[in-house]
Amino acid sequence: MINDRLKLGLYWKFPVKEIPLLSQWQNFINGSYVTGIEPGNVSMLGRAWNRKHGYLTHIQPGEVREFHLEIGVLESEAEIAAFEQSV
Repeated sequence: MINDRLKLGLYWKFPVKEIPLLSQWQNFINGSYVTGIEPGNVSMLGRAWNRKHGYLTHIQPGEVREFHLEIGVLESEAEIAAFEQSV
């Protein structure tokens, strides 16, 4: 996500195999604006949708799962340009 006017960007990097979905939402309350970007292993559409599309899994007792997520800040036009070239 990049704001050209502020020369500021945010990025998320994650293995799609571990985190296959990305949910984006917005809230337009009068006088304010909020957007959310949420990487996840299930959808916000509910258990039935996730079950139907193969995303609803269960962690067994004692089972351990690791998820890898990197969140970064791009603080200049040069960093933004370099990141855009890398993706």
